[in-house]
Amino acid sequence: MRPRLFKILASLLLFLSVSAFSQKANGEIPQIPDSLRKKIENENAVFSIQEARELRNAIRGDSADAADAIEAPIIPKDSLFGTHVNPLIVGTEVLGLNAFVWAWDYWVLDKSYAHTGPSYWKRNFREGWEWDHNHWAINFYGHPYQGSMYYATARASGYGFYGSMAFAALGSSTWEMFCETEYPAPNDLISTTVAGSMFGEVLYRLSRASYNGSKVPWYRHLLAFALEPAGYAQRRVFGNRDFYTGWTPIELTVATGIGSRFGSDYRFGGEDADELDAEWNDRHGMMAVSLEYGRPYTRVRRPFDYFTLNFFGEGGLEGDVLQMDIMGKLVNRGIHGRGHWLDFSVNLDYTILFTGTLPR
Repeated sequence: MRPRLFKILASLLLFLSVSAFSQKANGEIPQIPDSLRKKIENENAVFSIQEARELRNAIRGDSADAADAIEAPIIPKDSLFGTHVNPLIVGTEVLGLNAFVWAWDYWVLDKSYAHTGPSYWKRNFREGWEWDHNHWAINFYGHPYQGSMYYATARASGYGFYGSMAFAALGSSTWEMFCETEYPAPNDLISTTVAGSMFGEVLYRLSRASYNGSKVPWYRHLLAFALEPAGYAQRRVFGNRDFYTGWTPIELTVATGIGSRFGSDYRFGGEDADELDAEWNDRHGMMAVSLEYGRPYTRVRRPFDYFTLNFFGEGGLEGDVLQMDIMGKLVNRGIHGRGHWLDFSVNLDYTILFTGTLPR
């Protein structure tokens, strides 16, 4: 009798649980505004940030558990989702990008480092790799941006984060070995491959957010191309092989201003008022950009489903400061409940800090 009674009670509890979830869902759906209801029916509709917030709050609320459970990619009709461009084609495109940049440096810019050839190739294989000390802007901005082109070519061809990083490594290693008179540098290989993949994923997702439907205005296509030209061109030629970003929340803050500060010799309580007034001599301008992509409390299904980008620049009579930081989640696990969350994650972080005087 007891096993039978247990089954009856278990079935009753399961029925009540399903009924409660159904009532909760049915109670939330009518909160969606009529204008958004019509947009939901159109799979090619483009949602603004504000509309995305309204839809999120109507369906998901602020519950991290609900957001994590309902999250799903938007697969459009014109998508070749789950398929890949032949890796030989992608590899050829990556090497072709190297050939194009080298030819530009050699024939148009006539750069000395581009005058390479078989004698340099033999030296590179014979003598190996050496750490280089090129200008910081080349090593920490230029190389990662070039790496982002390799990465985006593969990413738009249907490959994931790590697979696309492998193509970035292919492009970087062949450039170092064959396209410069300088010795191949391990620091360039790292920055181009790893930082380039981070640059590439950030720019790729922002480009995809702009070009997130088959029918979008021309200026959104232009913005998508400007953000990530290699990825945009690849999608146009070979078709969409990934999901549309849909209504992933993107928070962007831009700040700018001018001012002055106390001199570097100032110490609290160390000088009188007249001397302090004389130290207000550092006129400077500043600009800051902060961008947050995704929700910090949800489980990432793909690397960089959540990332942050922060940039700060300041220029003045006493010197300049430039700082950029990109942080993306690779994997995470969290504890959620009643609107509170605790997240444990493995992140990839890239930080650049420059202090000094920029050329004027």
